[in-house]
Amino acid sequence: MEKKLVLAAILCAQLLGMQVIMGQSIATVRTASLGSTVTVRGIVTNGSELGSIRYVQDGTAGIAIYGSNLSSLQRGDSVVATGPLTSYNNLLEVTPVNSFTDLGPQTLPAFQTITVPQMNETTEGELVRFDNCTFALGGGTFAGNTNYNVTSGGQTLQVRIANTSPLVGTVIPAAAVHLTGI
Repeated sequence: MEKKLVLAAILCAQLLGMQVIMGQSIATVRTASLGSTVTVRGIVTNGSELGSIRYVQDGTAGIAIYGSNLSSLQRGDSVVATGPLTSYNNLLEVTPVNSFTDLGPQTLPAFQTITVPQMNETTEGELVRFDNCTFALGGGTFAGNTNYNVTSGGQTLQVRIANTSPLVGTVIPAAAVHLTGI
């Protein structure tokens, strides 16, 4: 019964000339075949600090979308994007985005606090947080396009600082910090 109501509402909206914008859940898109054209809908979790790439997240997962046409998207925008599913350096992304619709600002998804061993494909493309992190080079200065070793809970991970990050040129924390990122 519920499916019939949804279909009836979509048909009614289309007959009235209203645009209906839907996309697959990101978890579903992540299981699609590489090269297939997919449409995702999610909240953008980064801005220009990562260049032309935007990450989107819904209640099921996160994924990267890439294209020079995405520069207007800001953190918090709800977006529907269509393009082929690809793998870039073993990370799934929709690239190049052939078309997208910015549905306007929404609330950012909450980050998940995880440990280093929990960082895997199930959290790929999602907002995550690591608590009580120490940088190996604390007291130095962040450089762009550089990886930094960070320890959290006795485990080491690498944090990448892009050239476009506002952290470039700032002091690397010497004390323990909480790191939130994608």
